[in-house]
Amino acid sequence: MERIPDVSRQVARPAPGVTARTVHGRIVLERRRFGPVRRIFARLVRVPTTVTANLDEVGSAAWLLLDGRSVAAVKAELERRFPGQSDLAVRLGKFLGPMVSRGFVVLS
Repeated sequence: MERIPDVSRQVARPAPGVTARTVHGRIVLERRRFGPVRRIFARLVRVPTTVTANLDEVGSAAWLLLDGRSVAAVKAELERRFPGQSDLAVRLGKFLGPMVSRGFVVLS
């Protein structure tokens, strides 16, 4: 059985090249999908050249906390900000997994 790595001590930061903007109080992330040469071909065949992620309230709060804090510190702060939600650790894990795999967040 494969063991899931513990990332609580790792530091989470936004990946280079990711832009964040606020729309109606929520954060929208965007990054380039291709390098400069492939981007030219993608435009020719009308393939989107950027990847976009629309974050919910908890995801937006988590994104704002990714400033060099450990994942455990982000989790603790989210629990302080959203005291009534018992599933924040699970939601943070489900947030970080895709964010890392899609190149929006870097863990170190």
